[in-house]
Amino acid sequence: MLDEVFEFDVYFDYGCPYVNGAAIWLRDVKRSLGDWIDITWRFFPLEQINSANGPEWKLWEQPEGFRSKGLPAFRGALAARQQGADAFERYHYAMLGLRHDEGKDHGKRSTVLEAAKRGELD
Repeated sequence: MLDEVFEFDVYFDYGCPYVNGAAIWLRDVKRSLGDWIDITWRFFPLEQINSANGPEWKLWEQPEGFRSKGLPAFRGALAARQQGADAFERYHYAMLGLRHDEGKDHGKRSTVLEAAKRGELD
């Protein structure tokens, strides 16, 4: 098998269908290789990158009432991550399923709460 752990970062946005496909594939790879692979999921908001407001506009600096496409899901993921790697993974795949399999809006609080419920978070 492998002599050392293969570690890598994956930058993602819950709204990206390519992320969903990659996540499912990586989950299968992780199941096959077990502890030989270590994936760190890093937030990469497409809303920030694709903003027409220019590079000075920052998603995370918007006021509390700002309607974001992805920030609520990222905040849920951050809360899940604070409960541990397993909690994050459960939330992560629940959110991806809600968004891409069920067509739910990952920018809505109700979707974030449903992902947390399915991920059995505190």
